[in-house]
Amino acid sequence: MIKQLKAAQGETRPEVRAAKARTGVVQLVAVLSLVREFRRLRHQPQWRRMGGFIDSETRQDLLSQSMVILFGRTRGIARDVCVHDVEIDEVVELGQVRALLAWLAWDIGHSLLKRIEPMAPQATKDDLVLAYAYLYDLFPAIAVDDEDTAQLASSVRMTSTPTADESAHGETWLAHHIATGLEVATAPAMAYLDREGIKPGDLIHVPHSSPPRFSVVVDVTAQDICLSELDVERRFMRFAWRTESRARGAPAN
Repeated sequence: MIKQLKAAQGETRPEVRAAKARTGVVQLVAVLSLVREFRRLRHQPQWRRMGGFIDSETRQDLLSQSMVILFGRTRGIARDVCVHDVEIDEVVELGQVRALLAWLAWDIGHSLLKRIEPMAPQATKDDLVLAYAYLYDLFPAIAVDDEDTAQLASSVRMTSTPTADESAHGETWLAHHIATGLEVATAPAMAYLDREGIKPGDLIHVPHSSPPRFSVVVDVTAQDICLSELDVERRFMRFAWRTESRARGAPAN
């Protein structure tokens, strides 16, 4: 599945790239639906001994690579699907894939309710910041679409452990993330500006972005601030907003 998405991303001919991107999105919806069904079946007595069928590392890899390839700000293929389908704002499968990726994030255990502790190991903080970046990218679009919200809610409910506590936990997670997504989706253009006390995991307005968009803070010092764009990290001088970009994972200058 990931190879197909990467093939679409690597295509240089616009029309072929758009066709491959849309096919990849449709196929990813099918794959994620199958993963969801396996996760639902793990609660059935006859399947319980099989565990979750798909281990957490595999699910995390599917989530991470899908987010980067689809929604990365520099090379993400989701925009190719939208640009070439001029009669509609967005193909329905993109909404479905967002809802299913948000469900997968929940299934793995990601949550904006998890606090990023300053004294936690760096690897733990990095993982939480990455999860925040995924969730903040997905939920503004989900929260303003009734069908995508309904699909996410039904996915969480059908795969929750069938206990009162777990059901309540799922509902709390849904309510918080939908409310957060709606808040971000309707935020004014100059919301979430750089400010004193900003820290990794916080949301910030991307300088010079038009239309306005927001990104998650990866790292911050007194002099500069680094933002996640999913497939790159962008570093800005604080309050002056002079920018430099570097590929994700590349060493800083």
